Amino acid sequence: MIAALYSNSATNHPLARLTTGTLAAPVAGQFNTISVPAVNVTANTTYWIAVLGPNGTFRFRDRAGVGAGSSETSSVSTLTAMPATWTTGATFTDGAISAFAAGSVTVTPPPPPPPGLSVLVGNGANEAQVDSNLGGRAEAFKTTAATTGSVQSLRIFLPTGSAAASVVVGLYSNTAANRPGTLLTVGTINAPTANAQNSVAVPPAAVTAGQTYWIAVLSPLGSGTVRFLDRSQPAAALGQSEWSSAANLTALPNTWVSGTQFRDGFLTAVGLG
Repeated sequence: MIAALYSNSATNHPLARLTTGTLAAPVAGQFNTISVPAVNVTANTTYWIAVLGPNGTFRFRDRAGVGAGSSETSSVSTLTAMPATWTTGATFTDGAISAFAAGSVTVTPPPPPPPGLSVLVGNGANEAQVDSNLGGRAEAFKTTAATTGSVQSLRIFLPTGSAAASVVVGLYSNTAANRPGTLLTVGTINAPTANAQNSVAVPPAAVTAGQTYWIAVLSPLGSGTVRFLDRSQPAAALGQSEWSSAANLTALPNTWVSGTQFRDGFLTAVGLG
């Protein structure tokens, strides 16, 4: 049995072989581990796992009906090794093969705040889930102030694929019903950079350690889709984040009007002061 890991092409097909390995005597009815030369992979990037039985019939498990182009065969049916560059044959809707690549995890720490500023409120860790909203719809995320101080800058990480021409970030108070309340401070990031931390100076706003606040993000109507990072929490209570009721906003409202609530939380964004 031969397995390999391939990069993804611009047209969403396997491309260059990154690493490969062979297992001489695979055992049926269980997971089989193949050692391969080490290779680096990047979170939220598409890769392809390929398998080949050079001798005899090779069986594996996958999931039916995932979506068009979820798997494909090589164009060559006489392979004895994985090709250095993949050539596409037939494509299928089956996907989610029962196979995975294991290795050591490297966590990139969040960048330090600007000189003289420290994180007062929010989440500085780069979360794994990429989330998004269309232009005109704001989303607010609940957070707790770690330190008492005056917020002077707001920072948000925008992952690869974020296409908004401008992004508005605001800090809201919390209401007695645990919903966003009054806009305390706000700033607009013009021409934000994807796959990077983006900061904007804001009018000072006081926060108190231990108190609940909300950080909201908006791509103004007509500015395109904004992508951001947050944490999937399927077991959490509703109300960790929520949409604005309006889907045609060009600015964050002074008083928040609640829309749909969600369980996702921990937006990768902070208030610095």
